[in-house]
Amino acid sequence: MTKYILPLLVINYVSKSRSQKTSEELSSWIFALASTLALTVELIMLVLATFCGLQPTILNGFSSFSDIYGSRSEYMASYIFSSHSPRGNLTGIFEIAVKNGNERIWLITQGYETLMQNKGGNVSYCIRKVNPYCPCKTETQWTCFPGTPPDVAIQDFRIYLEKFCQAMTYVEDRQILGERCSCWRAELFKGGAVEKAYVCLTSDGIPLQVIIETYRSGVLESVLKWRARTLSRKVSELIFRTVGG
Repeated sequence: MTKYILPLLVINYVSKSRSQKTSEELSSWIFALASTLALTVELIMLVLATFCGLQPTILNGFSSFSDIYGSRSEYMASYIFSSHSPRGNLTGIFEIAVKNGNERIWLITQGYETLMQNKGGNVSYCIRKVNPYCPCKTETQWTCFPGTPPDVAIQDFRIYLEKFCQAMTYVEDRQILGERCSCWRAELFKGGAVEKAYVCLTSDGIPLQVIIETYRSGVLESVLKWRARTLSRKVSELIFRTVGG
């Protein structure tokens, strides 16, 4: 009897040893594969960061929107602006220039040109009528007032970005005007409405695309869009001259 049992025990032991060895080899192989993939991803990120200007900290979620937005203190950008709502549609040009704490906003829409200046905290704006078919031709002289014009307050995307700033989540990277931009989304609930924001920033925090959507009862109610058409990181002091000066 023993002569039959002993060989069976030996075969069973060998079989278990081989099974255990195979399992250990499989585990080692899986671990090695996972390590290789992780190293490959890190290498790709390093290459992209070096040659394409990507920010690995953005892609890995280590940076927040508030860390990036507004970090550039000098720039001038011009945008195509559009608004669609039940009150009607509106299109125009929105341009902003900032330097050393001063700012200038220039807006052309619906046959009017608006220029707002903030120099050392002194805010004023001027309006004049332009030919709607050829904005380069003016029809009236500048009329100036203290304070901020209502139309600029509505169409200045920075107001919306301040509101959404802490709620932004990174979504993707995109190329805009040849710039590698990080794009972000956010949702805010206000009364019975839902406001959604989609914003693309350059690596130094300049918005090149902004989309603000408002939904009510699940239906799109209004859309505001800004899409950059030009960008400069150097701003001349002459930009901040007073009108006519």
